[in-house]
Amino acid sequence: MECIGAHAASARKPLFRLRRWIVTGLCLAVPSAGDGTACAAQGPPSAVALPSWTPPIALEGIPANRLIRWPILATFRDTVYVASNLYPIEGTSVGDRPIYLSRLSGGVISAPAGSFQFVYPKIVAAPNGEIHLVWAEFDSTRHDVIDWPGGLQTTLWHSVFTHASWSTPEEIFRATALSWTKDDGHLAIDRSGALHAVVWAIRGQNTGVAHLHRDAAGWRAEHIPYASLHDATALHVSGDSVVIAFVGDSFEPSDTTGVTVLLSTDSGATWSKPVVVRRLGGRTAVHPQFIRTEERLLLVWGESAPRKFGLDTLRVVRLSESLQPVPVALVPLPPGSSTFSVASTPCGDLSVLVGTLALSPRTFEVTVDSRGVVAQRSLFPDDQVATFSGAGATFAGFVAVFAVRPHPGTPAHMVLMTRPACRTKR
Repeated sequence: MECIGAHAASARKPLFRLRRWIVTGLCLAVPSAGDGTACAAQGPPSAVALPSWTPPIALEGIPANRLIRWPILATFRDTVYVASNLYPIEGTSVGDRPIYLSRLSGGVISAPAGSFQFVYPKIVAAPNGEIHLVWAEFDSTRHDVIDWPGGLQTTLWHSVFTHASWSTPEEIFRATALSWTKDDGHLAIDRSGALHAVVWAIRGQNTGVAHLHRDAAGWRAEHIPYASLHDATALHVSGDSVVIAFVGDSFEPSDTTGVTVLLSTDSGATWSKPVVVRRLGGRTAVHPQFIRTEERLLLVWGESAPRKFGLDTLRVVRLSESLQPVPVALVPLPPGSSTFSVASTPCGDLSVLVGTLALSPRTFEVTVDSRGVVAQRSLFPDDQVATFSGAGATFAGFVAVFAVRPHPGTPAHMVLMTRPACRTKR
């Protein structure tokens, strides 16, 4: 494991300079065989002026010898909330309660009470300002970071942050084994303020994806009547409508399965027939995420070729009311691309932070504006390591957190950056 330490970043002297390396043109927004394949970057490179990120400043409250990994960001008005696990920089012991919670601005937030390990915590903001936190727990205590990826998760827990304190944590789901991954996209809030979640679980004869819904009567969990082996899911809620996306592996070129969506118009009581948004034909899809702008519902995911390491493509489609896909963007990704975090301002601009896995990890930004114009740029020079990025947005612009090592051999630390974007009326 790389030995890196934490120290404060300077707000006066930038730790990096932006390097724009690809800029592409418009994407055709026309349907094609229901699989999103018609959308591709068109035209020669052109000069697209992207707003600059602010110089990085230190993210408050990170304990010594710790970095956050796979941060999840949520926004209420102009305040951004961060939830993440804390992993060791040196050694492997994660210790007790390895969680980081923060309000930007406002500082560190204490964690809910209890002897929890807070496996892959996720947060979402309700319209009334309540912050919902959902996390998984292992079947037994695991203090070694090496054990975490293969640890058997068996329960989900929930707590609400309101009036500057957390509610008593409540167990909301239990299974023989469940898959609560580090990805975003598993939580959503409906118009009444009720929380929805999706989770893949082994639960007797109902193995598959479960939809969890919290209303005035409490929590209920319902098995989704769709036979899918895919444990990568995303969730969107609007009024009484719930949309769930499934992605995963497709093993043969002749496979008709792929990125699939289901719709419920009665808060999960009944479900539509599955709609295949894109046939994968032997490829693999990962990290599905829904983005709602003022006028569009977008679905974003990454793809990789059969038996190849790393993502090679980022896809964005708009879903019609009948769940038919309208292609928005298809973005080729550099070798080694692994994870990404996506956020959108209310007027429709997307910012996607893509991380690579390599001896020297990199992070770069893909932007897709409301017209479908795609641009890519590297955020750090080649001699800097940047990883574990998380993206969020407010009315004014985008917010990002990174783990950054400014120069070879120097310690890494968590930093916060912002950049302006389009503006819209509140």
